Amino acid sequence: MTLGWAVDVVRDFFGETWLADNATRTGFVPLLNHQWWPIYNERPAVRVIELAARIALISAAGDTSELLREAKEIYPNRDLVRSKFEHLCLTLETAAFATLAGWTVSYEKTAASGRRPDLALSRGATSYTVEVTTLAFDRDFRAIDGYSDRLNFLLRGLEYEHQVEITCDAGEVLADDELDGWVQQIAQACQAAAADGVARPVSYRASQVTVFANGQRPAGSIFNDPMITGDVWPRVAARIAEKAKQTTGGLAWLRIDDTGALLRLTDRSAQPLADLLADLQLNVSTALSGSPHVRGVILTDGTMTDVGNVREQTRWQRSVPAMLMTPGPPRQALADGPVARLSVSAGSSWI
Repeated sequence: MTLGWAVDVVRDFFGETWLADNATRTGFVPLLNHQWWPIYNERPAVRVIELAARIALISAAGDTSELLREAKEIYPNRDLVRSKFEHLCLTLETAAFATLAGWTVSYEKTAASGRRPDLALSRGATSYTVEVTTLAFDRDFRAIDGYSDRLNFLLRGLEYEHQVEITCDAGEVLADDELDGWVQQIAQACQAAAADGVARPVSYRASQVTVFANGQRPAGSIFNDPMITGDVWPRVAARIAEKAKQTTGGLAWLRIDDTGALLRLTDRSAQPLADLLADLQLNVSTALSGSPHVRGVILTDGTMTDVGNVREQTRWQRSVPAMLMTPGPPRQALADGPVARLSVSAGSSWI
């Protein structure tokens, strides 16, 4: 009964034809992925109910015309559809929590500076603007991810066709013609290994596969993606500075959901919480050094599973904004930003 109600609320909010219109225009439908579907799975069901509850709460609290306009918009490409949907969900989350805490919420209200921050909150004599933003994987990461998926698909196809087993170390992203030529060489090695049972390595510059007869592949890693190294913090810092500028003219908070590399694929997730907060505080305060009107930053990694104790996850300092970090499940991850430069040579920080 509750899930049926939630589906009806979400359908009414986005519009009856929203799914079909997105599929027709871009081939991408935000709700049809592993996070939202199938709804008979527990996690997607909870997400749908949570989304519906937020929609119902803020709809009952006041004017949502700006949110409705954004929700019903059909965008021209997949990346824009994805980013706008993620931004809308984060806006709904922030607005719903504010409403529950007794704040009056308005959306994209023109401030005295002439800018239109995502949210304006007021309660009694206190008011804030809030900028909401998501950070996904950057273009280089998406290119490597797409290349790895393609290469893995081709190799698994060769395994099935020739009844062999393959290991791969993809040292770099190859151009289409280079990849096609390398895959042809691998196909020849597969045919030979299937016939005589002899393992065969096939290399192309920094990339190498080894083809084994069926059942002969040794235990261990089967597929390694191209490595990404570098400092991921500047991209986060640039977004913080951009959103701080958007809120100029009054007291503000920033809500950032980093679903990209910073908190997922770097050594941040392996840090003790106190060390993580201290490092983030230094990095964020540096990024906000010219924005004293920003009172705090709420930073999450998009996969929160245990909220825990908020006080333990908050860092306060008189001279800089407050930092709130809600960690998700443990992950591997990287030193970055001003913190990294405390312990490595100037101007560099690497995985």
